[in-house]
Amino acid sequence: MLKPRIARYQEVARALLEDIQRGTFPVGGLLPTEAALCSRFDVSRNTVREAMRQLKELRLVKVQQGKGSVVAAQQVPGRYVHSVGAVPDLRQYVKSTRFEILTRTLTSPVQAAELSVCEDKSSSWMQVEGLRYLEGQDVPICWSRISVLKRFQRALDLSVARSIPIWSQIEKSFHEKVTAVEQEIGATEVAAKVAQLLGVPTGSPALTTLRVYRGIDRRIIEVALSVHPASRFTYRTELKLEYPADDEGLKT
Repeated sequence: MLKPRIARYQEVARALLEDIQRGTFPVGGLLPTEAALCSRFDVSRNTVREAMRQLKELRLVKVQQGKGSVVAAQQVPGRYVHSVGAVPDLRQYVKSTRFEILTRTLTSPVQAAELSVCEDKSSSWMQVEGLRYLEGQDVPICWSRISVLKRFQRALDLSVARSIPIWSQIEKSFHEKVTAVEQEIGATEVAAKVAQLLGVPTGSPALTTLRVYRGIDRRIIEVALSVHPASRFTYRTELKLEYPADDEGLKT
């Protein structure tokens, strides 16, 4: 079987990444000029620029005015791999990360696009925006906007302080029961405001997740929207097959 062809700019980016990790280009030092890289790899300026864009997205390189491309880190910042097989797996995501609130707003389904899924358009919602980090790292893995019914806002504060899922705290504090979680995942480009907070280029690729938590009688009690830069997040799902007990032939 033929191996998939790797784009030339990816080969250039990989070679420079290996140079950085070996210490050929130390942290704080300059990478060769664009012209020098074109000569070294025998490629066009566009190929070099695309390779550099990848290194910038990985936060390995940054551009300093008047100096050029500076090596910012020797290793790629942590990438979070999120594996989900059931609702309890969502707890691990919260436990293994920390969430820092940036803004807090009282809103309504009419004002917030992701709340348009709510059947009740008159309810008030407490909405927070923030960044989520892997423990011990200062590079955010995602930007999130979380909305809970206003009467559950105390659960939101407790959840952030204790690093436990908001829906779990709602269940404990208000004797509520989450009966279903609806999830949509899609590819998107990072908007300017969110890109600035995440430290990635505007328009760079990202994974967007929208989770809707339903309580008793299917009413919505929480909505969470997250944007994960493509280089910092992997979503993994295990699909299990179930066969009838008497259908032994399918199991072999």
